[in-house]
Amino acid sequence: MIELKLPMHKRVRLWIGSLPGAEYAPQEWLTSTAPARTHQIGHTMSIGVELYAPQGAKFSYALLGGTFVPIDGDTLMIRVGCLNGDSIFPEAMAHALDDVRKGLPREYGQTVLEVLTGLESLPAGNLTIDHAAHGIIGSSRKSFRDAAGILARLFGASDLTESENILLDLVK
Repeated sequence: MIELKLPMHKRVRLWIGSLPGAEYAPQEWLTSTAPARTHQIGHTMSIGVELYAPQGAKFSYALLGGTFVPIDGDTLMIRVGCLNGDSIFPEAMAHALDDVRKGLPREYGQTVLEVLTGLESLPAGNLTIDHAAHGIIGSSRKSFRDAAGILARLFGASDLTESENILLDLVK
């Protein structure tokens, strides 16, 4: 896990090649397909993103993680697991300020699916989002849109070394 500090006291944690401990058994799967960038076979990769952004007296929070598995073909299949969640996630960056729970409520899952369906930077494969955490106070559709955008850029990056400068460019 890598923690990056961004301007305005924002913080991002990244898991590259692993996932955060926020796995859950989805109650529902939201699915979509998108055209793949290329027919070339990529490689299996797991990535997680945790976003914490203070905004004056408020803050936003989102955690997403998933795995991409390449397949032969021309389609990207996206699955987003939804669960309201009742299991506390004490490792969250926002744990001192919010009641953070494992899972991804459907309204946030729909936002994540919309962002990832617009992703045209992956080869054909299956992208499954099944690690997430949300705060009762700090999470919103916008916080998950931001986290999904970062996740999309990371999955689509051609060079995902753990160089802090490269990662900072991808998460801004």
